Amino acid sequence: METNNLRTAQSIAPKGKLEYSADFRRMVVDNPGILRRFKELEAQIGPKSDFGDVLEGHGIKITLLNESGNTGKVADWNLSKSILTVPGDYLKLEIGGQKFFVKRVSGFKEVSIYGYEEVQSIKAAKKALEGLDKVEVIDFELGFQDGKTTYFVSKWRNAVNLAAHLSFLEDTIYDDILENSEPAEQARNILVQRIAEIKRTLHPSGFKDVFPNNMLYDDKTDKIYVFDVHKTSKEKKV
Repeated sequence: METNNLRTAQSIAPKGKLEYSADFRRMVVDNPGILRRFKELEAQIGPKSDFGDVLEGHGIKITLLNESGNTGKVADWNLSKSILTVPGDYLKLEIGGQKFFVKRVSGFKEVSIYGYEEVQSIKAAKKALEGLDKVEVIDFELGFQDGKTTYFVSKWRNAVNLAAHLSFLEDTIYDDILENSEPAEQARNILVQRIAEIKRTLHPSGFKDVFPNNMLYDDKTDKIYVFDVHKTSKEKKV
């Protein structure tokens, strides 16, 4: 049963923190043993793993992603900026027709926020941005952290990384500079203004990492999805 699986996760690390949605609980109940099978596949991720690798078994499919949510093995605009990101930090998880985004960090790797804490930040961001048109915070499915491992799970969205989309528009403007670059330039400027509005809305609530690489963009609906933003911890007094 799902409840037993999740309680097992907590019992492994008594000081751990765990929160999950009703939908995620239902998915685990409908797929007995799914967490164990995920852990078995996850154990195959190692030093020789690469972005784009696919692990499959027992009705589960895991794809290793780079920071931009892509499967490219060659460093792209964003990946080259984050040498701390390694294959296995970001995953696309497919189970029984459902798709999830998984952010995982294990070992003693230093990160700015952990799974459970990220859930709390997502809740705060959702409340702060609820009045903005065509802006949606991607809701959490599970957040877990202990002294060794952290997971943040959300539903998968078929959208592109917003920073990558802005880069594409910049390239289009450059390529069409002698012809008609106005449409791409106008689209870029509008998105930049919308990003600035999101920043202005979140900053008073303590969010400091509000960047295009923490957003997705769906050009079919013109919607911006915000994810992976969090409140910075208060600096300790020396």
